[in-house]
Amino acid sequence: MPALIGAARGPQERLRALERAEFARSFFDQAEVLGAFAATEGTYEDRFHYTLAASDQPSAGPSRFDSLVALTRLDMTVEDQVYGGRDSFTRVIAHER
Repeated sequence: MPALIGAARGPQERLRALERAEFARSFFDQAEVLGAFAATEGTYEDRFHYTLAASDQPSAGPSRFDSLVALTRLDMTVEDQVYGGRDSFTRVIAHER
């Protein structure tokens, strides 16, 4: 019986992890569109608690575009307060200076 219960939990846990990833992707997309790259923390719909940290990301090397484009690294942690689980996500966004 414990093996059957464990097997049933596998798909549910993967679904919850996918929901956390989708929430983070949506949040990153919104931040990119709005140009909102500030650190923030909050709760969404009494389910996801998130923490977002933003930092300047240096380019891989000197480029003629350095004066035009900046890179910002976004690090986000999402915790599911209803079903449990926690994941960290990172995205680097290019934007105008």
